[in-house]
Amino acid sequence: KNEGRESEQSNTNAQLTPLLGEAQERGYTNDGEIFNAHHLLELAEQVCGLDCVMRSVLHLKPSHVLQALMEGQLFILPYDSNAGTRLPTRLEGRAAHYGVIVGMMMLVTDGGVTKEDPNSTEISWEPLQPESLVTFSTQSNLFLLVQHSLSRKLAIYSW
Repeated sequence: KNEGRESEQSNTNAQLTPLLGEAQERGYTNDGEIFNAHHLLELAEQVCGLDCVMRSVLHLKPSHVLQALMEGQLFILPYDSNAGTRLPTRLEGRAAHYGVIVGMMMLVTDGGVTKEDPNSTEISWEPLQPESLVTFSTQSNLFLLVQHSLSRKLAIYSW
């Protein structure tokens, strides 16, 4: 059983070695961390052959993110990580990390979309469709599902 894991890890490392080597050769990293989003974009396009677009998170709309996710696109989200809680914070890039947005959820009750109510026992999570966000007036119930490379757990962050 462990031999399979070691072989899988070896294959993954072999696939990443050219990307790491190229990033090191360009002077973007020493150990694999990429602190400049423009460098990450350049590597993704030139080394991995991906079609990428960089957008300001200030101008992202939930319906556009959801539609893109449903089309199989990914969003790499830069954020600063609080050293104690590991939660996103604003530190002007001094604790820079990246997460990949892999999904979205909206908090709902049997009566429809509602604000979080700690006394409610009827809270559930429902699949989203882009059209369900068109009339959505508040983003307080909208959550992003984010995967970080250093964690095995999926993180859930409010929009």
